[in-house]
Amino acid sequence: MSEPRETDERHTPKELFGWIERQCGSFEQDVAATKKNALCPYWIDRETDGLTTDWMNRWFCNPPYSNIEDWIAQAGAQARAGRTGVMLVRSDTSTIWWASAFGMATQIVFLRPRVRYFSPAGLQLGSPNFGSALIVFDRNVAMADPACTVRRWR
Repeated sequence: MSEPRETDERHTPKELFGWIERQCGSFEQDVAATKKNALCPYWIDRETDGLTTDWMNRWFCNPPYSNIEDWIAQAGAQARAGRTGVMLVRSDTSTIWWASAFGMATQIVFLRPRVRYFSPAGLQLGSPNFGSALIVFDRNVAMADPACTVRRWR
């Protein structure tokens, strides 16, 4: 796996993750994490490589956006294998990867307000110039168009 750009690593706010768990239930594994920022009891780091490893049955992913297409494909493969998870992504509906995710998702939740992520050093970043969305993947992948909603997370 190539080294991410400095701006590629964004940590999920714990407040948002708590809200996601209240909506979706708890997760076993954070599949794109570091020991420092993992939000689940188990995690997959860059060295283990979440793109080449099977994930646990209930997973969470805030993927690096530099190669998001690969993470979307892996999430779809995990869903087809019967594993359920939620991916936190930038809301970028004009992209090819978004169309791919839409075709595999069972639910998409557009988040309001914008998510202020944290840097690897733990500092909260300013308001991003993009919105965020949750994409839910489960064994019902590609059964029908996903349900889409807009939700306030705080």
